Amino acid sequence: MSTRHNKVHFLNTSITTLTTSNGSKADTPIYFYKDNMLLRFFVNDNNGTGIDLTAATFEFKIAESYNTTPFLTVSNSDFILADWVDSNITLGKICCRVDMNQAAISTYLNATQQKNAQAALWMTLGGINYCLVSFPFILKNIII
Repeated sequence: MSTRHNKVHFLNTSITTLTTSNGSKADTPIYFYKDNMLLRFFVNDNNGTGIDLTAATFEFKIAESYNTTPFLTVSNSDFILADWVDSNITLGKICCRVDMNQAAISTYLNATQQKNAQAALWMTLGGINYCLVSFPFILKNIII
């Protein structure tokens, strides 16, 4: 996979929002149709300590809004730790490949220049699903 954009998302599980590396609230991400991305997540607690995610599986989902059916789901098999040199599942550092060149995204955009959408990182642990973070983003119908 040729990855053009590498996005680092810091996720503090106690406030379930995207943050910057220094803990402040992150700006709204912008993703591009037909792009390949490597999303990197650092899942940590209030003290900035990474959380051991060894026993978990993950899904990354994109939908029109939080309460609608996702039009794109990235399964656990696309969470490939070797894609990020700093990944370490025992320290809460995970990453996933996202192929934004999908017909479902084209259908959602419907020839508009950009639309708002919702992304969510889900974790399954012990048979229970947890939404680690859900965040809005801008989906653009152009390649930069």
